[in-house]
Amino acid sequence: MGEFIIDEIENYLLKYNLCNKDKTLIIGFSGGEDSSCLLSVLCKLSAKYCFKVVCAHLNHNWRGEEALNEQKKCEEIAKKLGVDFYTEILSSTVKCTEVAAREARYKFFETCAKKFNTRSILTAHTKTDNVETLLYRVFKGTGILGLCGIPKFRKCQNYDLYRPMLNISREQILEYNHKYVSLKNCDSSNFDTKYARNKLRLEIIPKIKEINTHLEKSINDLSIVAQEECEIINEYLTKIKNEISQNGKFLTQRFFEQSMPVRRKLVYEIVRNYKTMYDRQDIDEIYKFIEENKNSKSGKLVSITTDVWLLVSQKYIFTCNANDIVQSDEILEIPNEGEYNYGNLKIIIEKFDGKNSEENCFLADFSQITFPLQFRGRSNNPEKSDFIQPYGMTGHQKLKKYLAGKNLNCLEKQNILMLCKDEEVLWIFEVGFSDKIKVSKTPTHIIKIRNA
Repeated sequence: MGEFIIDEIENYLLKYNLCNKDKTLIIGFSGGEDSSCLLSVLCKLSAKYCFKVVCAHLNHNWRGEEALNEQKKCEEIAKKLGVDFYTEILSSTVKCTEVAAREARYKFFETCAKKFNTRSILTAHTKTDNVETLLYRVFKGTGILGLCGIPKFRKCQNYDLYRPMLNISREQILEYNHKYVSLKNCDSSNFDTKYARNKLRLEIIPKIKEINTHLEKSINDLSIVAQEECEIINEYLTKIKNEISQNGKFLTQRFFEQSMPVRRKLVYEIVRNYKTMYDRQDIDEIYKFIEENKNSKSGKLVSITTDVWLLVSQKYIFTCNANDIVQSDEILEIPNEGEYNYGNLKIIIEKFDGKNSEENCFLADFSQITFPLQFRGRSNNPEKSDFIQPYGMTGHQKLKKYLAGKNLNCLEKQNILMLCKDEEVLWIFEVGFSDKIKVSKTPTHIIKIRNA
């Protein structure tokens, strides 16, 4: 049995190119049967392939002294095996629920990946865990993707999650540990049936096995069938996405030409790509938001996570990073001609010398303008409204009204950058300019924007 488990894990690591001397593999380590087995095998393979192994233990802080003792034993095990050990203790304010625990673990893995400069996180989920997970999802409510069970590999935002033991049953692990692993933890909470997963494992599954003694095989076969069905669906969805997208954005009109099930599936994919924990209500809320704002000219934003937003307008539907929608409040004072840095941009204002051979330059007549000027985003001061004298007009117009006619979405409007004289806007980068600096005969200045 030992050779089977070692071969299974070794083949998995080779498949995902993890047997490399430059690799650091972090194992989520509780010190229990499953993670102790995985750690033992990784140490054997590390001796062969020279990759680095790190034990990462999260103390959920639910069981006081018992949990601290388990933490110490995990550190002892790591020290005995000669691997690095890292641990954190959750705040007592974190709820004692399975959902909160799972969210905390994902955050912990993100911290570990950053600390040890790797993307490779390994967990000790088994074939038996896959059965429990799939049944749990059925009882809670799931779709075909949920029937696929635990994925062998998952690419997260800041790390990659590998599960090399999904073809190994708990019985096989216990047999391996009996022979090779002596020091382990026994988490008493694993026997507390107030937790749904424990109740399922300890009470419900044994009852189901009275009906089907081959439950584990049947469930895993179902998981394989679901995976095959999902592959077919994904092939179809990829074709649809290509047909309704432009530059990585869904075209709103084409999105709504699809059937309701396809539209909802596309929304589901958006949510699933960014949220670790989600349910049908999340999908319903995002889909409802898209429905309500599909005719918005400038678009509306809705949060998917704290870092990712969805913009919906009559033209496009697309996700954006939180950094893309945080307007800079920096104001760059420009006392005279010269070069100035603004974030990752360089702003250059020079007197025009009669030559204009460079691309992406703007020629202006500053004969009516005096320095100093400012380069900034839109003003957030309700007492000082930005205004502009639009090109070809003699009167002034509030900036908000001016931008309304420029066919910009709300994200583009929020993130405009402008050259101003106090509240008067003279030039909006890549949008437009004031009649005050239009060139009638000869330009006096040239404005350039470059990457700093």
